[in-house]
Amino acid sequence: MSKRKYNLHKSNGSHKFYSNKNGCHIWHESNNERNRLLMLEFDENVISYSTQTETFDYMGIKYTPDILVHTKRSGDYYEEPKGEYFLKQEGFYDRFELNKKCVKSLSGLELHLIKESVINKAPLLTLNKLNKYKKQEVNDCIDLEALPTSPLLFSQLQALICTNFDANIGDVLSLFSHFVYKFDLKTELTPDSLVWKS
Repeated sequence: MSKRKYNLHKSNGSHKFYSNKNGCHIWHESNNERNRLLMLEFDENVISYSTQTETFDYMGIKYTPDILVHTKRSGDYYEEPKGEYFLKQEGFYDRFELNKKCVKSLSGLELHLIKESVINKAPLLTLNKLNKYKKQEVNDCIDLEALPTSPLLFSQLQALICTNFDANIGDVLSLFSHFVYKFDLKTELTPDSLVWKS
């Protein structure tokens, strides 16, 4: 008999990550999983997410996906972040395909494998820094309407804001934490990074 078992406590993980997007702590089991949660925090398509919320039992096969993601444009789906060590284990991809079929059969949702190599391409240093400023409100001394709409260098934006308003580097970074300004999420944010207003 096939069945779905919900884990209402969401506490199978051994570490906690505070999600501003969810307004609560999210449990996770590995550094790869934590970094993936950080990436979801800065994905504007993602509304919310949760971890290990459901266990699937399909013909004796029990499986609990790591992350359930709710999005604006892509619907809901599950993710399984995995490190290179696990990817190299014999039979991993066969097991993953079986789990994928199990999840699809019982929930109708897709299961996506997120490899460590993909996670490591994200600007994790910058995202960790910006995440600290998500709780900080945008400085109301900054006239957002007066800020340039054309692309410019991050160093130029920082100089403009710190010179013309009662603001510091933390206030500049908070503009990126709250998506007032954006940058290419494929690379770390540096003084020479091109940034633009949302």
